[in-house]
Amino acid sequence: MPKTHAQLMREAQALQTRVAEAHEALDEIRRLARKYGLRADNVFPAGAWPGDAVAVPASTSKRRTLDKAEFLDTVSAAKNVVELPRPPYTDGTNVWNGRGRRPNWLLAALSGGLTLRDLMPKKRR
Repeated sequence: MPKTHAQLMREAQALQTRVAEAHEALDEIRRLARKYGLRADNVFPAGAWPGDAVAVPASTSKRRTLDKAEFLDTVSAAKNVVELPRPPYTDGTNVWNGRGRRPNWLLAALSGGLTLRDLMPKKRR
């Protein structure tokens, strides 16, 4: 049986209320993130949700990327911290996941005589 106009109006009002509540919650999350100096990737690490693709931060970013220990300290209050896979190539401070254009630090390392295998974490060799 088709819905009446009144039923549709109630459903629309309920959806509008839920959207408004979601916006308020998002504003509160942003306020708290600013207060504690967190970025989105600190609060919601890539791969933390089912179906998320694991993203590796760009090495050319001007933002400082937290290492694993700093990240875990930042979210130590979280009950379910997800262990992210290690990036395939690293020089100790920069990381590259093997996709896209090779970053400048990698090109410099390769021209300095290192191989991609040298830049892989020992567990992946």
